[in-house]
Amino acid sequence: KIGSWTYDGFHLNMTAFDDEEYLELSDLTKNSPYVVTSQEGDAVTTKYYPCCKEPYMSMNYRFDVQRAFAIQDGEKVFNKSPEDLEKLFEQYQTTFTGNK
Repeated sequence: KIGSWTYDGFHLNMTAFDDEEYLELSDLTKNSPYVVTSQEGDAVTTKYYPCCKEPYMSMNYRFDVQRAFAIQDGEKVFNKSPEDLEKLFEQYQTTFTGNK
């Protein structure tokens, strides 16, 4: 979660890059031992407190990560099938929410 305890929404206007509420995953490398298997949108939230008229904004990105492979005796041992990994990397090229 990213936000400010000090500055309200009139001083710090938090917006998602290109108005995207999801993580951009198209540059995720296939050599990473971890893959993002799902993520939730609506990252930017605005909250109003009873004491104050100002909005307070935060960004909360929620996503699940799984191990794609481990290294044992110098060799990659896959925890996911090559087909599953390829499907995930294809989905990363578009807005990806995955399956919970």
